[in-house]
Amino acid sequence: MPFIRQALRVLTSAHWQLCTAAVLAVSVSAQTSGTALVAHAPTLNGRVEGSIQQMSAESVTLNGSASVTGNLLLPGTPTVRLNGKPAYNGTLDGAGGLSPSDYQVTLNGGASLNRVIRRTDPVSLVPVAAPPQPTGTQNVSLNKAGQSVGTWAQLRNLTLNGSMGQVAVPAGTYGDFTANGGSGFTLGIAGASQPAVYNFQHLTLNGNAVINVVGPVVVTLANGSAFNGSMGASAHPDWLVLAVAANDLTLNGGASLYGYVNAPAGAVTVNGGSQLVGGLTSGRLTVNGNGVVRLRDLLPTLSLTSPQADSIAQPPATISLEATAADSDGWIQKVEFFSGTTKIGEADGSPFQLSWSGVSSGAYSLTAVATDNAGGVSTSAPLAVVVDAPPVVSLSSPVSGSTVVASSSVTLVATAIDSDGSVGKVDFYANSVLVDTATAGQASSFSCELASGLAPGDYSLTAVATDDLGLTTTSGPVSVHVIQPQPPSLAFASLSSGAILAAPANATLSVTASDLNGGAIAKVAFYLGKTLLGEVTARDAGTTSTFSFVPPTGLPVGTDVLTVRAYGSYGLSSDATVSVTVLPSLPYITDFESGEGYVVGDLSGQLGWTVNQGAAQITDLDASHGRQSVILQPSNPPAQIEQVFAPQSGAGIVFVDFFAKPVAEPAVSAGTSFEVESSLFGFSLSGSTGTLQAFSGDSSGGGKWVPTSFSTAVGSGNQTTAWTRLTARLD
Repeated sequence: MPFIRQALRVLTSAHWQLCTAAVLAVSVSAQTSGTALVAHAPTLNGRVEGSIQQMSAESVTLNGSASVTGNLLLPGTPTVRLNGKPAYNGTLDGAGGLSPSDYQVTLNGGASLNRVIRRTDPVSLVPVAAPPQPTGTQNVSLNKAGQSVGTWAQLRNLTLNGSMGQVAVPAGTYGDFTANGGSGFTLGIAGASQPAVYNFQHLTLNGNAVINVVGPVVVTLANGSAFNGSMGASAHPDWLVLAVAANDLTLNGGASLYGYVNAPAGAVTVNGGSQLVGGLTSGRLTVNGNGVVRLRDLLPTLSLTSPQADSIAQPPATISLEATAADSDGWIQKVEFFSGTTKIGEADGSPFQLSWSGVSSGAYSLTAVATDNAGGVSTSAPLAVVVDAPPVVSLSSPVSGSTVVASSSVTLVATAIDSDGSVGKVDFYANSVLVDTATAGQASSFSCELASGLAPGDYSLTAVATDDLGLTTTSGPVSVHVIQPQPPSLAFASLSSGAILAAPANATLSVTASDLNGGAIAKVAFYLGKTLLGEVTARDAGTTSTFSFVPPTGLPVGTDVLTVRAYGSYGLSSDATVSVTVLPSLPYITDFESGEGYVVGDLSGQLGWTVNQGAAQITDLDASHGRQSVILQPSNPPAQIEQVFAPQSGAGIVFVDFFAKPVAEPAVSAGTSFEVESSLFGFSLSGSTGTLQAFSGDSSGGGKWVPTSFSTAVGSGNQTTAWTRLTARLD
């Protein structure tokens, strides 16, 4: 019933206000009688099971039919007068004030009272604030089962007639609710842990009307009421708090109320045949005939305030225990402190404190148990503490400040020990993000492998060790730099693609190279095609940026593909390639033979030849000398091949000889001509003969073809039948 005490703390007297804000009682002893708080002298002709504390110094009389099973607690030192032979066990004095003393308690024959407890200082009864006015405007009357209220939020007043049955009412603020015989209201939510709150202006029960309470509720009435039916749950008076802001509350014959009534501004009357079971605070109390008030003790309110929850101490520890405890209808006899089921000690007065010393390593669940004057017992919520020496942990690998390659495997190693237990696990973090956990280690070493590595960036690595009691320690951070390594930067410095070299091409091959990862170039390898020519190391070069190499036998005539490969850090390398043409130096002799390096197939690129247009194929079908020749396939524009001879130093006159089977045409044109430097010559067709002609003049600015005295026979396709040796003189 924690929610009941919480509600009463707010709604009732200052006596109730001794409750703490957080009510934590969770276990209850056998039900004991409680104490009713009344401002004025009660009028008793019925039975009160429990005690009554009267706040005013007013004389009180118990007549023959009155019975109080508990005590009558009064301020000051009134006189007790006995008439006849009432049942009475005597008078006791408390520790309160001696005055006033000018009033008396009269017990007439047949009356029954346990004791008068004098010198009990009064407490103020806090008024109940009036509930807010309802916002709904609809007035509804229901006459039979199945009828609907409509929208509850719009409802103001509700009347249940005849045999309407029970109507479940949601929490809210309403006006006047009336239930006639055979009908009633159901309040609360079954199984709820927090009370549903209701506000009414008036609440009336006629006939045998019933208000069922199925879960904890707080009901506030603006005005008192007369109940002729029943209200509450007989098995759970603690589910109902009924607060009355003004006027009186009357239970008429046969009525029952199960709950805790708070009516400090009015009178509560329990007439013959009716009963109130629970608790009571009122301005006045009247019990008539065989009316009964059965008071139930409200258990102490209790919380364990020290030590702090989940706190940790070093062994051997001294732990200060402190509890806040109060009893709203009596006083606290003692507070006992427990570790699990083992009692540590107790305190019998406020402040309820205890020092627990010499506590060894371990995890402890602490509770406090408060016992009130009526024997009611409450137990606080458990509070966990740990006595433990924290583990010691350090991250030993990788080394702080190291550089790690992205996506490569990284092994994290931590050393962790616990002086008073064992290390259960080590969690590894990168920039506060958990990356792996090691639950078993060799001796004190714990490790994990990040097989996929870390993404590029800067990381702060830490290890968190957890010991067998759950205590953790975080290692100092280790900083690592994760990079995505780049291959070396590499470029030819001495050659560019398309360069033409003269044989023998003993050219110096120079490259510039740099490592983009901050390292150094280890070496540069030089290749002709796929053949390694040689390597130059950084030591050989005397530098880490420029590397030079001269092929020992020069470069072969033809189109040469040169590749250099630079080796940098992290095993990465880069290639750079150029294509150069090595031309022969004069004199130059070739028969397109395989012995000179030619192969059957496309002429283009072989030993310095280029095919500018059309197609030219090396063939072994016909030859002037040896076994091979070149065929220029017919095309439009005509096929064209070219060889550029390297200059010959000191030579004023150059002769170029070549053998051909030219095609003659009626009018010589560029299509069947030969050009050596600026000299043009070709064959003109005359019948079955081709006559050699030379072009006289500038071909771009005018000129003419001039026949020579040389002729040769032509055959099929006007092609000469014999190989013709042609010589061009250049001077």
